[in-house]
Amino acid sequence: MYDVVIVGGRCAGSSLALLLAQANLKVLIVDRSNLPSDKINSTHLIWHAGAACLQRWGLLDRLLATGCPLQRRFLLDLGMFQLRSNVELRDCIVDGAVAPRRDVLDGLLLEEALAVGAELRDEAHVSDLLTENGRVTGVRIRTETGGSEDIPARVTIGADGINSTIAKLASATEASAQDKQQQTYFAYFSGVAFEEVEFYSRPGRMGFIWKTNHDQVVAGLCCRLADVDALRADTVSAFWAEMEAISPDLAARLKAGRQESEIRTGGTRSFIRQASGPGWALTGDAGMNMDPISAQGISNSFLQAEMLSDAIIRGFAEGNPDEALAAFGEKRNETLGPIYAFTSEMARLDPEPPAEIIQLFMGLAKSQTDTDAYFGVFAQTVPVAEFFAPENMGRIMALAEAE
Repeated sequence: MYDVVIVGGRCAGSSLALLLAQANLKVLIVDRSNLPSDKINSTHLIWHAGAACLQRWGLLDRLLATGCPLQRRFLLDLGMFQLRSNVELRDCIVDGAVAPRRDVLDGLLLEEALAVGAELRDEAHVSDLLTENGRVTGVRIRTETGGSEDIPARVTIGADGINSTIAKLASATEASAQDKQQQTYFAYFSGVAFEEVEFYSRPGRMGFIWKTNHDQVVAGLCCRLADVDALRADTVSAFWAEMEAISPDLAARLKAGRQESEIRTGGTRSFIRQASGPGWALTGDAGMNMDPISAQGISNSFLQAEMLSDAIIRGFAEGNPDEALAAFGEKRNETLGPIYAFTSEMARLDPEPPAEIIQLFMGLAKSQTDTDAYFGVFAQTVPVAEFFAPENMGRIMALAEAE
């Protein structure tokens, strides 16, 4: 009997296993893959709030030592003008973002989880949930010989991504679902002149570049689904034409370096799933999946790991784990719901931004403090509702008209 079985051993599952094993709970990670491994459709930016989780867990310095630098300066190029920021930190204990390759990050988290007592069964496929009196009591896995094995647990967690087996088997409901709105194209480069994380906002487009491991950068663009067919016809030529249109300077810097990978692509629909039920819960992208345009996925997984581990530990101590799991879902939605809504709006990539948004950016150009706060929304150091409160928006937009 395990205290907790976690299905999915990447960043969401391994981080939760680490926190639970540190609390002396008996934890098993089950994953269908051979871990750790790379995740080729991840652009892997971890904003400040996520990096702060790594710092609290004692892992940030070890991650930085892999050659994954802390990035403190941010640029938003809007064509007409540029905004630069160090990000408003507030109570955040880390003053930068990191973007590790996923085999590095997931490997570090898994290694630490196993070091503090968690167990791993990889290359194991979950075929069913065990239940008793309507409550989930573990999982059934298919063995290498074609048989099955039952693994009982007090709580079962689905950390198995957007196509979660646990969500399907538990019949988890969905809310706030949206179809995929944009497609991302990116590649890895070395030898690129680079000083800050860069974003390029253009009509119907968003370009980006940031540092990762191996002295490389990851760079690419997001485009509306309506424009994807042109890139599919000749992805390489279209990618470079798009990058040139977004920023001739960025395209020239990338071409002056060395392309280290093929052009990769990704995109996903968005949803908020039911967070828990009797004996089970979902975390990471299995429970709340956002469009990747705001790069919140890993940070959100870490924040959920802290919320869910606290709920499980408290629930066991008080003898009411299902009530604690339900409370986790409420806290998840309250904490991350606003950034979900903000990201969904951003993913539309409007070819003609509303006049008030243009005026907002013009106001930000006149206030470094407000620019830092705007970047803090992405870093999850400044609440979405606070920054976009009508009175705050009105104050900033009024700056655009000031002499």
